[in-house]
Amino acid sequence: MSPYHPVQLDDSLPTVAFQGAPGAFSEEAAYAFFGPEIRTVPVAAFQDVADRVLDGTTDYGIIPVENSLVGPVEPALKALSTAGLAEVGAQVHPIELCFLTLPGAELRGIRRVLSHPVALGQCTAFQAARPEIEPQPWYDTAGAARHIAERAEPELAAIAGRGAAMRYQLEVLFPNIEDRRDNRTYFVIVERE
Repeated sequence: MSPYHPVQLDDSLPTVAFQGAPGAFSEEAAYAFFGPEIRTVPVAAFQDVADRVLDGTTDYGIIPVENSLVGPVEPALKALSTAGLAEVGAQVHPIELCFLTLPGAELRGIRRVLSHPVALGQCTAFQAARPEIEPQPWYDTAGAARHIAERAEPELAAIAGRGAAMRYQLEVLFPNIEDRRDNRTYFVIVERE
């Protein structure tokens, strides 16, 4: 079963495709760029963002092209090079990673933390101080948050943003656990040529 749910589109609002589950940093960046009067559309892959724009399903797409800590996002750059896309804007968005748990869960009971491999790699000091918690790569930070909320297993945690915590009603046990505070991602906004 796909982790992405169909979205009812409101024709009166501009639509923006983003890669990831609702609550992803890409969705946050879309709202930061466009403001609150948009309808976001989550998709599974960066190429899906390009495809939704090109086939007219959405008006715009937002694609992360570079992170200040890990450099270029190669699969996203490949999608961005798809013929027929026009770059119409950019957004630099802070990436503040948090350790999220079910409400009331205690740190001593956490056994695994789920997150995107890049996010796990950006929190090495936090993880090194807690070797009893096994990191588990996940397809998306917000997807990891949604998974632990749906599973409701108190031994699971996620590393994701505050937006994901709010969306999935999770507790921020530790905020800002990234190794460096200058963690930023550069996003490009695209539309059909």
